[in-house]
Amino acid sequence: MIREFIDLVNEAVDSGYERGINLFMENLEQDLKKDSIISECENGVDDVIRQMFISEGYELEEDLENLDEEALDQALEALDD
Repeated sequence: MIREFIDLVNEAVDSGYERGINLFMENLEQDLKKDSIISECENGVDDVIRQMFISEGYELEEDLENLDEEALDQALEALDD
């Protein structure tokens, strides 16, 4: 009876391990696809995020690197409202 229990536990552990590996590989594949899409863009992540905001109707300043802190605070306050 103990051997049957041990066999059942081993089967459950093996099954869980295989499912975990499969889920990990699926997530890794999705992440790699996302990375490849982002890296294909000229400006990388900045360009993707900029396009996401524009598609949602937000107006963006062209020079996001040199945005002063006051303007950033105002933008954050506008989002809170």
